[in-house]
Amino acid sequence: MKKILVPLNLRSDYQNVLNYAQSIAEKSEAEILFFLSGPKRAMKKTGTWRMGSIEEVGAVLDLMRSKQLRTGLRPLLETMAQIGANFSLRFEPGNWTNELISLSKNEDFDLMIVGTDANNGFRRYLRLSWISRLLGAVRMPIFILPPKSPFNEIQHITYAVDLTDYDATVVNQIKSIATLFDAKLTIAHVNVEESEMPDQYVSTLDQTISNTLDYPKINYRFFDHADPFGGIKNLVHLNNTQVLALINRKQFSWRKLFRSNSMTKKMATELKVPVLAFRKK
Repeated sequence: MKKILVPLNLRSDYQNVLNYAQSIAEKSEAEILFFLSGPKRAMKKTGTWRMGSIEEVGAVLDLMRSKQLRTGLRPLLETMAQIGANFSLRFEPGNWTNELISLSKNEDFDLMIVGTDANNGFRRYLRLSWISRLLGAVRMPIFILPPKSPFNEIQHITYAVDLTDYDATVVNQIKSIATLFDAKLTIAHVNVEESEMPDQYVSTLDQTISNTLDYPKINYRFFDHADPFGGIKNLVHLNNTQVLALINRKQFSWRKLFRSNSMTKKMATELKVPVLAFRKK
């Protein structure tokens, strides 16, 4: 992992974002790019600023015309400089979502970490149109943090997967993140109908195991359950999962998933652990 993108929103739970960004960056030695967008008048100039000291942070804060912006970002930027993190800040005028999508398409990032609205809750946050646009448009996985949740070092990742829709790239990406933290990895499949597509199920199960045999801390949970969400929710609670990984299945759009009464929406809104969302290519 080389670059992590962290969009900034003044309503986000910054401490949670900072903790996870710092933890993942330290393990991977990745660079963090904090991204800020808004009206052109918000900043005296457009650009990218690398900040390795408190003095450099102060110089960038002086470019912000908004007192609210300076007050909101000062603790985060100063903390990053004090711990010696490899980070920079980029400001692009315009629509926040459009500029973020454009940046993600023009530059290579390995991960996006998104904070949530601590005041209005995760449910309201996910109803906003920009989150569904991001999930459907960007190429990188998105790490979505619930508001006001305690930071937990990543020791166990559960990948909730439909084994009739296997994706080797996603499996390897999740395995690489688990490797950074020497974390346990559980691959969980809830089969709603026991007889559904048995040949494809066996084939993709074989592929999954073949692509994860070299990871020593992996286990598999395959079980039948009338309610897929209930099965995964119970598993996440019982096996002490710190991160739940999900994939956007190719035949659906994230916009539909987050507007409908879907399992994906339930997992993202009702579970208290971060969700690592992957886009199906």
